[in-house]
Amino acid sequence: MTDSEAASERCEEGKDHLRHRRNAEAVSAFGQAIEADNANAESFEGLGTACYLLDRLDDALAAFETAARLAPLSGRAQINMGAIYNRQGDYRKAAQVIRKGLSREKNSSQGYYNLAIAQKGLNQLSMAVSAYKEALRLEPETAEAHLNLGNVYLEMGNNSEALRCFNRALAIRPDFERARRGVTLSEIALEQAKAEFSPFGRLVDENTLRATGLGSHGRELSEQQRAEDRYTVGECAKAARTHAQALLAHVTDVMQDNILAINRVVSESETGDPLEEALEHFRAAVNQTAEHYNALHRQMDELRTHDEQIRRG
Repeated sequence: MTDSEAASERCEEGKDHLRHRRNAEAVSAFGQAIEADNANAESFEGLGTACYLLDRLDDALAAFETAARLAPLSGRAQINMGAIYNRQGDYRKAAQVIRKGLSREKNSSQGYYNLAIAQKGLNQLSMAVSAYKEALRLEPETAEAHLNLGNVYLEMGNNSEALRCFNRALAIRPDFERARRGVTLSEIALEQAKAEFSPFGRLVDENTLRATGLGSHGRELSEQQRAEDRYTVGECAKAARTHAQALLAHVTDVMQDNILAINRVVSESETGDPLEEALEHFRAAVNQTAEHYNALHRQMDELRTHDEQIRRG
């Protein structure tokens, strides 16, 4: 048996050990494969994986670095290096090396998943959302990705989206206790927000009413005035709802797509014209967002003005 054949046999043994979670035996098998042929990137990748699973992070990092040197056209080792840097809390280095890996492995769900972890660690929450969504686009049934995306949304205060993500994780893994806790946390946050919300509370606060001497109920209206008031408020509310829906759709679709486009450009290590073009589209989308927001704000101001006029007479 040649050295190459012996290395291949030991490498296959190591893979079998990994599949059956015999990680220490995998380290031994991959080590023997490397002794027989120290130019086989696959053996170093296997050794790095086994060491990582045994929490031998420095050994794993060294193995993946060698694998990346031996197979420069593959990005798998760099993505795995990024996962180690994440474990060590070096999120900036993790993001850098993972982006290099993704430039070669553009359809790596694991790569985007680990990039999202790094971006979350750097407090780049919107970018983390985009990376998790890309990971889930590639592998939709990854419960951990749904959970982590829910946690990011929870930190951003988007409790409805957080709840949706936690429920999706539970649908995939019904015994997922962390997802169940996420559901509880997001439901509590939604209830608190609901309790704090009053349809007119932000339009005219209690101190303003006291200053005008109008009390909490305002002046008495005739039936005709009540009808006119209901009509005006209804029209304002419909217009506000239309603006709010347009704003939400714009943020969900246009802004999200632009952020994802920038993330892809950066992940693929492209600069110059591709990045400038993506940023230009993003700037235009930001301006459109401001227009939608201002339209909604003007409509709410109109509703507030009407409310004050009705109360004052």
